[in-house]
Amino acid sequence: MNFELTEEQRQIRQLAKEFAENELKPNVAEWDQTGEIPPELPEQLAELGFMGGTLPEEYGGSELDYVSLVLIIEEFARFSERAATLAGAVSCSLGRGTLEYGSEELKKKYLKPMAEGKATGATAVTEPHSGTDVVRNLHTTAERDGDEYVINGEKMWISNLDLAEWFLTFAQLDPDAEPAYQGTIAVIIERDWDGIETRVEKPITGSRTLSSGAVKLNDVRVPVENRIGEEGKGYKVLMTGTEIGRLACASRGLGVLQQCLKESIEYANQREVFDQNIGEYQLVKQKIANMRENYEAAKLLTFKLADMKDRGVDHAQQSASMAKRFTTNAAHQAAEDAVQLHGANGIAESSYSVGRHFRNSKVSKLYDGTNDIHTVMIADHELGYK
Repeated sequence: MNFELTEEQRQIRQLAKEFAENELKPNVAEWDQTGEIPPELPEQLAELGFMGGTLPEEYGGSELDYVSLVLIIEEFARFSERAATLAGAVSCSLGRGTLEYGSEELKKKYLKPMAEGKATGATAVTEPHSGTDVVRNLHTTAERDGDEYVINGEKMWISNLDLAEWFLTFAQLDPDAEPAYQGTIAVIIERDWDGIETRVEKPITGSRTLSSGAVKLNDVRVPVENRIGEEGKGYKVLMTGTEIGRLACASRGLGVLQQCLKESIEYANQREVFDQNIGEYQLVKQKIANMRENYEAAKLLTFKLADMKDRGVDHAQQSASMAKRFTTNAAHQAAEDAVQLHGANGIAESSYSVGRHFRNSKVSKLYDGTNDIHTVMIADHELGYK
């Protein structure tokens, strides 16, 4: 395997690094306190090609390879989880499902403006009663009424809720389908349609800038032409981008690992206790060594997955689970160790970022499938149950 980046990939990483240092780092503490980002951020990202992801150019995309996408997300995630999430959105379930199964009209109407930073969307899957198994137990329903579907239900923990102008969501069309997921449909709904209510959940422990909350659907009438894919095939639309979503999640974990290691090294080399830098103490060295080892191991798992997707590997569920689980676990451990290493300064978020990374990295173990369910999925593959 060739571990060297191409010249183009190095240039992309440098551009992302400079944007993160100059535009994200100075502002992210304030964004975290308010739970809001400037609405012009998507357009700023788009101007540099960071919103287009792996989408084709004809839909406003940047036609990036997945390794380049990882590099961008990692650099952004060193400071801003939200910017990193925006950079990956059109390459994950939100964009991938529409690209693979949507009509030309839907691709041009919804994907192109998002890739250009002019309008953003959100994926509305999770429901109040269920997350991991939601497509097997959907409470949101759809009824066909001529050339429309009537949608009723509620979605929860929907990110990008503050800026989203449209939602890719899923509903149960055939309540008698066996298995249940074969009776689902995927549709795009617009925020300003009658019957749609949204509520951002505040305050939350971490990932505050992701702007997550609820979407209530009360007799929402959706034109049939806004369906993505065939009736009964909504599950396929969702799963098309699931592995890429976990790749993006792992990439954000890399950014947290990188930044916690960097800040811990800097602090250990300047903080003095008993007339010597704390980096001279073995317990501090152990934390630094663990961070470096975990960062390198996480990179191998994450870039292996990116390479698999670049080579066209369709089914990489176990690799996706391993990259997501290991990297987010390692990121949370690195953040916890970084806070401990910083002592009381570790919770002074106006001066140091490790406390914010500690809160956010805990949340990263919950979304895109909890790390507990990924443990089960990895083991099921090994045991031959999948």
